[in-house]
Amino acid sequence: MEVDQNVGCPAGKKPIGGRVYDIKLLEEYNKEVDLLKPATVTMYYEEGELSGVDESSISMYHFDDSSGWSKLTSCVLDKENNSLTCQTESFSKFILSADVFCKKLSKKLMLGSHHKEVSYLKKYLNQIGFLQNYKGLENNFFDFKTRNALKDFQEVSGIVGNEARFGILGKKTRNYINSQSEE
Repeated sequence: MEVDQNVGCPAGKKPIGGRVYDIKLLEEYNKEVDLLKPATVTMYYEEGELSGVDESSISMYHFDDSSGWSKLTSCVLDKENNSLTCQTESFSKFILSADVFCKKLSKKLMLGSHHKEVSYLKKYLNQIGFLQNYKGLENNFFDFKTRNALKDFQEVSGIVGNEARFGILGKKTRNYINSQSEE
């Protein structure tokens, strides 16, 4: 199952295996019911799904229609059996995610731009080491520090042309970043 486009994935996280699981507790006649006590959920992953992922950063997230994704905290990671077991108070959609970039970039961004995708770009540049000491400060403003980090990233990545020369997030750079976040 692919990531549900209606719920996306937790901000700044990469879905492990690209799957969202919709888990429900059903009574007779498929009537959905609530949990009376916490339940244990175990999700498995394969080694091949960990490309570019620190296995220790794997977490399980639960989706709530009113508040979005929330990280489950009572969890045990079993690296030997490639599983994560967590306690939950309710069922709905669950996803295994790791600390990597998840958002797709679609806007042209440059110095002075104000847009939510600037924060996505900053998070990406921070995660791959080009925007140092910015964690938690990824706002929607494209400043000089962001431009310089983007230019350094473009140079190292072999992206050439005007967008690289001026530190602009153009089509070439967006395509490159989006292709990296799909792995």
